[in-house]
Amino acid sequence: MSNIKIIVFTAICTIVFGACKNSKEQNNSVPQDKQPAKTVLGNTKQCYLNVTEAAAGHNNESIRDSIIFEIEHYGDSVKGIFNWKPYEKDKKLSSFKGVLKDTIGTAIANSKAEGMEYKEELDFILKDSTVTIFYGEKVEKSNGIWSYKDKNNTSVQVLKRVDCF
Repeated sequence: MSNIKIIVFTAICTIVFGACKNSKEQNNSVPQDKQPAKTVLGNTKQCYLNVTEAAAGHNNESIRDSIIFEIEHYGDSVKGIFNWKPYEKDKKLSSFKGVLKDTIGTAIANSKAEGMEYKEELDFILKDSTVTIFYGEKVEKSNGIWSYKDKNNTSVQVLKRVDCF
């Protein structure tokens, strides 16, 4: 996989996700008092979703992109999935493992997008009713992991908690 393709893909994702946070959101969340976390073998599983909706301009159709984040807690260790599924476009599927300290999560994700597979940093803030995902330009480090170029220069996407299915 060429570095230029990855840099271009990362830049496009940053732009798209930045635009998504300004799009009209469809509220798929359940009131917090009615959505207890699921327990998985004595551990906690939480699910988050953001569906953005935009007019396509053709026959009054709507375009919906879905961003899905599922996380399981094992003490301060976490694992889960983070998927971006755009309408009629390529998708990005990631599984991650990491650590959660208080509400701050750091993980390494194994991601697949546009026929490429790579490892990348994933930073997030986990709360009961939302998860905030950080996006930003990434550079490939000597260990082969794509890391944030400047953690102080990132954008965010907020996903609302939903029932796990």
